[in-house]
Amino acid sequence: MSQLSQGNRRSLYAIFLAWLSQASTKETDQLDELLDKHPPQGARSVLTLVSNCLDDPVLRPQLPKNLALRLQAVNWLQGGFAVRAV
Repeated sequence: MSQLSQGNRRSLYAIFLAWLSQASTKETDQLDELLDKHPPQGARSVLTLVSNCLDDPVLRPQLPKNLALRLQAVNWLQGGFAVRAV
């Protein structure tokens, strides 16, 4: 996992929680499948999974579409973790 600053971790969590609050059952099931296939280690499992997916072009398309769109809206999918505040 890329080393994220505290601000970037908070930003990613904020994006994830906003997505999760509106995600469909299909999308949360998709994320559960991704967690099962690629279980991250450590306490920040969702953060690690999402970060790993963003870093890996094979895993990135497996993220739920609306989560990827939210991340793209704040430039998380455009090569890096320098994002604006959410």
